[in-house]
Amino acid sequence: MAEKNRYGRPTIRSGDPRTGSSTPENPLVQIIKKAASDCPPIDSLKRVNDLSLKFEQEHPDTLVIQCSDGRYTNIVSELMESNGITRYDVMAMPGGPALLDMANASIVQSEACKAGTSFLIRGHNTKRVWLLAHSVCGYYKYNLNGWILQI
Repeated sequence: MAEKNRYGRPTIRSGDPRTGSSTPENPLVQIIKKAASDCPPIDSLKRVNDLSLKFEQEHPDTLVIQCSDGRYTNIVSELMESNGITRYDVMAMPGGPALLDMANASIVQSEACKAGTSFLIRGHNTKRVWLLAHSVCGYYKYNLNGWILQI
């Protein structure tokens, strides 16, 4: 008769044919192995020009507060570049600038946004702040009584 665990189910030991392997593998190890097998070989990755990796000591003088919706990341970059701004700090959170409004954001959300914004403005000597929202933002839809920003 098979040994049972405290829940009355049969205990499976390593080496048991029911496990499919002789040693149990940690689920995290399985995930890492799967991710590694899905990655392209290093030789096929594009080489990055060494000049593009140069770290610039001076902080940008512009801060962009935007929604974290990844569908708008490239659009924001294009908008900033079209206005002559190529380097800027970014605070990206669901709802973006809506989190600065204490009437609509929770106290925790609003305080976190204000703390991050204050740090960047003081610590990076920010001169310009852009508040960018986008149409059909889920934050507005679900947190502001179904109201959706239409631009």
